[in-house]
Amino acid sequence: MRAHEVSAGHTQVYTLERLTGEGQLSKQDEVQLRYSEAMDEFLVVAEGSRWTVRGSDGPGQALQLMVARGLPHLAWVASLQDRQLTVQVHTFPLGYQLPEPRVIGVDEVIIDRMRQFAGTRLQEQDVVDLLTRDLTLPVLPGGTIRFLYAGAPNRHPEREKALRLIGKRWNLDVVEHDGVWLASRITEQKGKRSQRLPVTLLEAPWTFQSVTVAARDREWLRNQNLSQALDNQSYLHLWEQYQNIERERSLRRARELGALLYARRPEYRAGIWRFHVQATPEQFGLLRQGGNLTLQVAAERPAHLQEGQEPVTGTTRGRIQEFLAEFVRADEAAGILDLRPLDREESEPPPAGYVAVSLLGDRMQFERRDRARQAIVMADTPMPQLAALLEGLEVPQRRLQRQPALTRSSQADAAFRGTPTTRQIEALDIALNTPDIALIQGPPGTGKTRVIAALQQRLAELSPDPGKLAGQTLLTSAQHAAVENAASATVVFGLPAVKVGRNRRVREEFSDAVEHWRQRTVTQLRAQLADQNTLPLEVRYARLRDAVLSVTTAPSSRDRINAIIREILEVGGEHLKPGTRDGLRELLDNHEVSAAPVEQDLDFMRAAVRGLRTEEASFLDDGTIAARRVLRRLDGALLPPESAALLAQAASWDHPSAPPFLPQLAELKQTLLAQLQPQLASRGPLQVGGEVETALNLALGDLRAEARKQAGGPETVLHDLLDALENDPHGTREAVKNYTVVLAATCQQSASQAVREIRTSLGSQTRVFENVIIDEAARVHPLDLLIPMAQAERRIVLVGDHRQLPHLLEPDVEREFQQSVEGAQQEALHQSLFERLFKILQEREQRDGIRRVITLDQQYRMHPVLGTFVSDTFYAAHNAREAFGNGRPAEDFVHDLPDYQQAVAAWLDVPHALGAERGRQSKCRPVEAREVAREAHRILNARPDLSVGVISFYAEQVREIYRQMEGLGLTQRGEENELTIHADYRETYGPDGRPQERLRVGTVDAFQGMEFDVVLLSATRSNVLPATTPAQQRRRYGHLTLENRLCVAMSRQQRLLIVVGDAGMLCAPGEDSAVPALDRFYTLCKGPHGRIFSH
Repeated sequence: MRAHEVSAGHTQVYTLERLTGEGQLSKQDEVQLRYSEAMDEFLVVAEGSRWTVRGSDGPGQALQLMVARGLPHLAWVASLQDRQLTVQVHTFPLGYQLPEPRVIGVDEVIIDRMRQFAGTRLQEQDVVDLLTRDLTLPVLPGGTIRFLYAGAPNRHPEREKALRLIGKRWNLDVVEHDGVWLASRITEQKGKRSQRLPVTLLEAPWTFQSVTVAARDREWLRNQNLSQALDNQSYLHLWEQYQNIERERSLRRARELGALLYARRPEYRAGIWRFHVQATPEQFGLLRQGGNLTLQVAAERPAHLQEGQEPVTGTTRGRIQEFLAEFVRADEAAGILDLRPLDREESEPPPAGYVAVSLLGDRMQFERRDRARQAIVMADTPMPQLAALLEGLEVPQRRLQRQPALTRSSQADAAFRGTPTTRQIEALDIALNTPDIALIQGPPGTGKTRVIAALQQRLAELSPDPGKLAGQTLLTSAQHAAVENAASATVVFGLPAVKVGRNRRVREEFSDAVEHWRQRTVTQLRAQLADQNTLPLEVRYARLRDAVLSVTTAPSSRDRINAIIREILEVGGEHLKPGTRDGLRELLDNHEVSAAPVEQDLDFMRAAVRGLRTEEASFLDDGTIAARRVLRRLDGALLPPESAALLAQAASWDHPSAPPFLPQLAELKQTLLAQLQPQLASRGPLQVGGEVETALNLALGDLRAEARKQAGGPETVLHDLLDALENDPHGTREAVKNYTVVLAATCQQSASQAVREIRTSLGSQTRVFENVIIDEAARVHPLDLLIPMAQAERRIVLVGDHRQLPHLLEPDVEREFQQSVEGAQQEALHQSLFERLFKILQEREQRDGIRRVITLDQQYRMHPVLGTFVSDTFYAAHNAREAFGNGRPAEDFVHDLPDYQQAVAAWLDVPHALGAERGRQSKCRPVEAREVAREAHRILNARPDLSVGVISFYAEQVREIYRQMEGLGLTQRGEENELTIHADYRETYGPDGRPQERLRVGTVDAFQGMEFDVVLLSATRSNVLPATTPAQQRRRYGHLTLENRLCVAMSRQQRLLIVVGDAGMLCAPGEDSAVPALDRFYTLCKGPHGRIFSH
């Protein structure tokens, strides 16, 4: 702050006459005023200037009195004119000089508030610098830093416990506690300053310094983290060990397969590249067992396949261009390997080379994990206390300014589509006010996606400048589908989240959140504008302009051109000048809208056709040349396929005798000549001539002039928006990307180059997000979860449910890891980071009183009977605090399906006597699959408006169900002979009129986060194995013993859950059950809300 920017103090203006002096004075320069009694003159002193001045009698005496009394003051040059100098003086009742230095701490509350004022992500030092510039006055020669402060009158500032520093733009409240001074509150100067307390001028060597957790405790946290990292029992060290094994296995797997040589150019057909490779039976076997292996095709043998050679580090592909693909099928006898390219824009594979396992994806995955983990251990993340939180250690606390969960003006409650529950509001409160991490457990159907949507809106509303919020929040999850699901529910300030990155293994481009938003907005705008009787002239002009442009820049039919002229006459009416109107009518009356075909000269075309040779002698002379000339000059414009084929045959004739098709060639010659007559040729595509184009442009000029005279109202703006949304999807996406508050990406891709480029384009020079929200967090691999967490500065919000599907581990890596660790670490490996924090943060609440964890307690997805069953079986059985109620009445879930009456739970018994399970690793049971297919077919045809999900715990059973459904018309063969849902059963419409998936068949992993009206669960297991010991129970029941998988499978339905399986596998009453959830469900089916069907 400079002196001329001060508005405090008693202000007086003095006009002085310059007498003598040296140096240059400028307007707004701060000056010091001194009075010499001996010389009876004033001195005006500034940096590099010293002037003797004299005042007139009245002002001069007042100025002399003020200076003589030594009143604290500031003075600056208000104006300069010839020898005249005007000085404005601000006097203060008190002034103090303090010699002792003092540091005023600036913590997270002030940092956050300053960022809100600035509308951008200021660095901590930037905030300190801003405060220094705004709240301090420049040092005068021989002096020190000066402040203006408001405090109690007649009290020395050293005895103050609280004071307010006054700046140009801000007021900063400062408080002292236990000898430490801290900035407690900052407010903006608004309008004319009105201070209740007197303003005092203070000279003191005070400075501002960041005292955030990051600035204050980073070094201490780093030392603590490093000490913990050396402990082999630490959580982060555990996962470091796991990844080391995973990395070694990745390289070992690539070397086991080796490089498959191919010498013939690969063949491409229907999206598949076919390679003829030299491979052993063992190599073919490894390919079939490899699952989702990513393969690379290169001209050179990859160097990392040699022992002793490590993979190239870094995320670039190196010098050898890789063609990436996935395995489709192999024919060992023929040496054929079929691969599907992962990137459809990738260049084709080299004509000869090698096929090998690509380490590119693994390498990028490992490097992103390593960077995040190392940054967390070294406390180099924006939230340096992360490692301590993950390990359950004590962490320093940051001071926070509490924010309300919802306000009257907030739009966040719209995300709930109704009144939010008490727990949902509490979840918002916890997420907004956590000092670091918030964790929201969302049991099935409790509205966690809506909480996420509302939270993102509230976070954006906390900023005073919504125009500067682009990209402040990262929305992420493990899988693309989960990210897309959360992003599609996100609308902040009217704009959707922008998803970055895609799954290269998905062949069909799915419609993402921006596209959903665009289509939805188009539909809403059309409905809003449908009631208008007439369009604004400006809109009609724009549409005619586009129509004229389409016929003046590309060939068009005569009818199309004439139609546009008629439309201009109809729309223009009295807006067209008389001469313009007459010219257009004359064009229509005289049929002058004509021209030669584009890029086709009729004379040349007719000459070429006349030159066709249809006699034996002439054809043998140059008949092939003449035929090629016709093909080239007509260029397909008037040639049907059969005529083009005949000419091509003539053009390629290479025999000593004349061809037998000369009569047909002669007939074609006459036909073409008839078609090329001027009156007929003009019926083809025409290029608008100069006279017509001139007339059209004159008409547009008249309409544009009239449109500008009419004020464009809201309707015009809406029509322009509708036009942009309908006709420019790419431009729409780019505009949304530049303004959206929320970026969405998978955990891995949140650290990708694509995300960094978008952040840079939005003005951010760092990888830091203010907020990181992670959906389905319990399913995210802990090492992948660290990637987005390491990018969060203000808050991390984990949303998920550890009672549902956990993160996936590589079975081979898991077995190898378990051989080297103890039981406690083996158990920790299977515990999701979400579940770990769920326990740690609740324990921490007992110590620091900060609530970070909440469980949503009202489900809206299922019939109340089914909701209570899921709550009691999978949640309350573990912790009464996790139980949830039902938010909708039973009447909302009526299905009226034949045979089921009002049942919501059913068991379709398929006894062991009808057929047992098959398979070793992945099980299937054909007889059960057949019953599942039949029942699904019956339900889908009885109620076409209902959606049906078919779930199994085994991939082989899913494939068997697909096969059984094919005969019923529920599935069909695709281009690559794969089975997919039949087009007639892919989509239906929900009660709200929105399209929804009608039939889905898959393993339980593909169903988390989804819901269907009816779910058929195929139990699959049917055997007579003993089940006395826990090990025997696992062998007999397999995946059915995994409670979290059962929880997901039995909570996807809305109206009806049907289990299809062998009821003989269930335990008799009184016996200890290996599958208690299924036993309880069977009991439910016996009651008034259930049905049991037996074969």
